[in-house]
Amino acid sequence: MIRVLIADDEALERQAVRHILGRLELDEDFVVEEASNGIEALARAEESRPDIVLLDIRMPGIDGLQVAEALAMREHPPLMIMVTAYDQFGYARTALRYGVIDYLLKPASSAEIEHSIRRAIERIRRRKEEVRQSTISSVAVDMTQMAYAAAAESLSRGILDVPVLERLSLLAFQSEIWSCLVLAGVPSASMLRDEETAAAKLQSLRKFLAGFARVHLGSDLGLAPGTAQFVWDALLKGRILVLLLWRGEWKAATRELSSRIKGFLSRCMEAGMSPLVLGASIGERHSAGQILPCALLASSLANPARPVVVFRADDVHAAQGMQKRSARTSRSAVWLQDHFMEHIGLGDMARALNLSPSHLSRQLKSEFGMGFSDMLTRIRIAHAKSLLDEGISAKEAAFLVGFRDQSYFTKAFLKIEGVLPSHYRSGKRK
Repeated sequence: MIRVLIADDEALERQAVRHILGRLELDEDFVVEEASNGIEALARAEESRPDIVLLDIRMPGIDGLQVAEALAMREHPPLMIMVTAYDQFGYARTALRYGVIDYLLKPASSAEIEHSIRRAIERIRRRKEEVRQSTISSVAVDMTQMAYAAAAESLSRGILDVPVLERLSLLAFQSEIWSCLVLAGVPSASMLRDEETAAAKLQSLRKFLAGFARVHLGSDLGLAPGTAQFVWDALLKGRILVLLLWRGEWKAATRELSSRIKGFLSRCMEAGMSPLVLGASIGERHSAGQILPCALLASSLANPARPVVVFRADDVHAAQGMQKRSARTSRSAVWLQDHFMEHIGLGDMARALNLSPSHLSRQLKSEFGMGFSDMLTRIRIAHAKSLLDEGISAKEAAFLVGFRDQSYFTKAFLKIEGVLPSHYRSGKRK
């Protein structure tokens, strides 16, 4: 329904406009009111809140320009059309300044008045549609935030609520096809030794891991740039959980996905998250119920230097078998974490593990894709970065993590991180 106010001191003019409105073929119904002077026009406008006002300039009491000025001051002013016998430029300029959309000279033809009214109605329709769309968007945002909060809350209780994820995907992505990945980070034993600082360190690592996932995880998985996705995190009985939800299916083969996920987890450890034992699981909506328990299982099978990815519950036996077969290699990673600050070589580790140096070297390359020296250097650099983040100088950090040659430390840091240690601060590359 559209409300129209006709303000003119001539009754015939008001009747003519009313007649034009009556013959318009539009979907909307009209409620038409009349006023014979400016004071009455303002009173009628206050009562009925018209959408369109047709004004004459010369009227008793106050003129049409004064009425237009008063109406323009309202929070939601009506659309105003001036129909007058005065063709002075000053009047027209003043009317336009008050927001009048058309300035018609009497005697205006029926076609001119009809055209102006149709223009006003079209503006009203657009305005209403904009309000409707804004309301819909606002409601959708609110519902999305509610679904997001519900998913985060369920994650903190150790539940991956699939119906909530379904709803979130529909609201945020407008899609019924979605996939998700869960990262599970377990604090290492060394991190938990100091009970006073363990909680603060866990919160710091949680923030770091979630932020790192927001920046790198999507691209590391091979998701196309701009793919709609959500990342949020939670704590579950001392474990850090990070959930990535995105629109679409994961198209890569299982082996390739496993490699990509492990690449991201290795990047995490290199960035300073070595105190966490990391595991992960990934799946689509039809298998989403298994993802969280599989991720928790993966983290229990992993060790600080070797993350594990479990895709399905059926993968557990394979993962356990792999863990058993590589037990000695995993022990080597733990041994390196305990002795990286010392002056050590491959022979020292081989003797400690009761292996021949050549056999141990082959195992390291098979399991980690690198030899003893590279592995030791990367572990030392990862710990050096943590020290640099705490404000310790590059020279002191190099000595504390086991480098005896400052020049070699600088070259190794530059090769691995792509930046000089003196330029590295707080996990950022300058």
